[in-house]
Amino acid sequence: MKGLTSTILIFTLTATTATATATESLLSDDFQDGNAEGWQASGDGDISLSTYGDNISLRMTKKALAATGVAVPGAGRISIGASFAANDLEANDACLMEATLDGGKNWLEVLRVADGQDDSLTLHTNAVTHDVDATITNAFVRARVIGNANNDTCWLDNVFIAWSSIDDGQTKTLAQRTLTADFLNGNKPLRDPVSLLEFTPPPSATAPSHSFNAHLTIDVAAIADGFYALRDSSNRVKQQGQAIKSLPAFSLGFTQQGRNLIPLNHGMMQDEHPYWELLVQPGTVWQETNDKGWSRAAVPFALQERAANCTHNGVFTWLFNHEGAISRLAYQISSETCAYFKFDMWGTVAAKIDKAKTTDVDIANAVTRFETHRQSRLPVQPLAHLSNTYSDIDIDNLAIGDGVSPIDLSVYGLVVDGVHYRSDCNTRHGTYPFCDSMALPSYSTAKSIYAGIALMQFEKKLPGVSRRSIAETIPSCEKKSWHKVSIEDALDMATGHYSSTVFSIDEDSDAQMSFIFDDKHASKIDFACTHYQRKSSPQKKFVYHTSDTYLVGTALSNILSKQQPEIDDAYTALLVNPIWQKLSLSPLLDNSKRTYDQRAQPFAGYGLTFEADDIVRLADWLGNGEGRLDDEQVLDARLLNASLQRDSSDRGLAAGGKNFRYNNGFWALDVASILDCPKPVWVPFMSGFGGITVALFPNNTIYYYFSDNYTHRWRTGIRASHRIRNLCEL
Repeated sequence: MKGLTSTILIFTLTATTATATATESLLSDDFQDGNAEGWQASGDGDISLSTYGDNISLRMTKKALAATGVAVPGAGRISIGASFAANDLEANDACLMEATLDGGKNWLEVLRVADGQDDSLTLHTNAVTHDVDATITNAFVRARVIGNANNDTCWLDNVFIAWSSIDDGQTKTLAQRTLTADFLNGNKPLRDPVSLLEFTPPPSATAPSHSFNAHLTIDVAAIADGFYALRDSSNRVKQQGQAIKSLPAFSLGFTQQGRNLIPLNHGMMQDEHPYWELLVQPGTVWQETNDKGWSRAAVPFALQERAANCTHNGVFTWLFNHEGAISRLAYQISSETCAYFKFDMWGTVAAKIDKAKTTDVDIANAVTRFETHRQSRLPVQPLAHLSNTYSDIDIDNLAIGDGVSPIDLSVYGLVVDGVHYRSDCNTRHGTYPFCDSMALPSYSTAKSIYAGIALMQFEKKLPGVSRRSIAETIPSCEKKSWHKVSIEDALDMATGHYSSTVFSIDEDSDAQMSFIFDDKHASKIDFACTHYQRKSSPQKKFVYHTSDTYLVGTALSNILSKQQPEIDDAYTALLVNPIWQKLSLSPLLDNSKRTYDQRAQPFAGYGLTFEADDIVRLADWLGNGEGRLDDEQVLDARLLNASLQRDSSDRGLAAGGKNFRYNNGFWALDVASILDCPKPVWVPFMSGFGGITVALFPNNTIYYYFSDNYTHRWRTGIRASHRIRNLCEL
């Protein structure tokens, strides 16, 4: 055998410790690190690491077996999943993943791939979930080939075992607080990450004795007390050094209303920091008996890359009193939506407050906006409550059953009949205390939400704008090859300009990655206009380029600035003022990521930030609102109907598979074969890098998840929606 040592199945178990209410990754192995450490091999066959494109998997043949095991932290819920691709299976041959929770007495089938599923390319995925009591101390998994010849081949990938405590409905409390009043008012470093219960009011908390209406300022970037990279596939830490381990300097205004602490600064704030931008969300204030008369505050925040969309969520906490005094800030980042860069970061930092900077007008506007937004959110219920009405939905395996490890899920849920059934927001150190306000990156869902909706809105105001040529509207593209390419063609990824028609080859290239992380308009637009040569007429080939959507955003900005020179921001004019504000979406959507130059061009194809409520209400408005607000049609009906697959004559070009289409920035999937429907059932959906899906089902349900393990499967959501209302009968 190659790549693994052949041994009897004796396991060295990985020790783990549980954090209350957290989801813990006990095992997560996609073999991308180029080794199979921890796996034991046996059986009659070859085992080796195999590379196809950029993906590494564990190749197994004939009767080979590979196994590993982990320690289980205690009573809770175990989720186990894996993926197989296969080749040359016949008759009774199979690729089999099994698990045992009782030391091998009984083996549970997790995934089986058999003859007929062996095309060498398709990655078949499944997961199972089981509740375990305290007597279960270990979990073992084994992958094996049931074959009889050397060409019977299985490729193993995306193996995970995750554990979470089972919520008993009772509020969890800290046995002993680390971030005490003495600690926050002292000078000791925060040596280790803490439970996020440290940033959560305990059941005994009372209303605060003091009020916080001031600007909170950190004058210089603060280096973290602790930083631990869990994944850094792009070598960000080595490239950026200490800067990546520091918070940006900031000055944040707040006003307190009851127990709510409302920020006056909205959205991502551009700064001189070489890597990070920062945002804050509404937090809370309270009083504890052991805080020696101080009041306590906690505020959710996020760090986001200055030119990209990876988002790392954390919490600040501090003490304050009526004399205007403030303690140190303690902070911790324990989760992210970021496939290539995962880390924990924690520490303390000195801060000061300035009351003079906060005006009555600022406070009044912030309070009004806060209250209006909170009242406009959809009602939220725990995802588990959905099974009270629809008992045959497998709530425990939503997303997980598609191969998304629980530890890689930021949040997921379903919207049914106006109710948002949502998961918790789990982190590596407990449940995120501000799940309603967790910042979620759009990535390429912005191609739908920004570029798609903006063109629909502009087309309604100015009929024919979608047919304007790229060459006409963008001087940098004044080549003969761009004259017949329209803005809508670019939105459809059908410009005829490309290097390769093989799905994702162009988009995943080093050149395209450099474009995405570029933060200057001149070089971004030069790339978008000149990098790809014209090879076909428009609307003949779908080739996915984020740079094409940048052309759409630039064209809309240019047209609007010529029409109305007083308007210097197309994003605000086309989306924020006429739509977002009328829908009372969160202040996170007041801004888009932009270039760092005088142009400040929004990215259009990525760079928005949502709350979960924002994206589901936008999806609901698109699906059920018919493009109307306040009895006014604000979106062009032709473009909207085509985007949502309501026009059978305009489904868009085939995109990456015969059952996929792409139209006006929206994807669509024919789910008929998944559900055995007798006729096509097209489901429009939005998709984002790393593992983001928002599906708008024609039965008026919405399924979504934000994750970051490069998985874009959502069959569990399709089946759940179908069980709510039969999709075949529409």
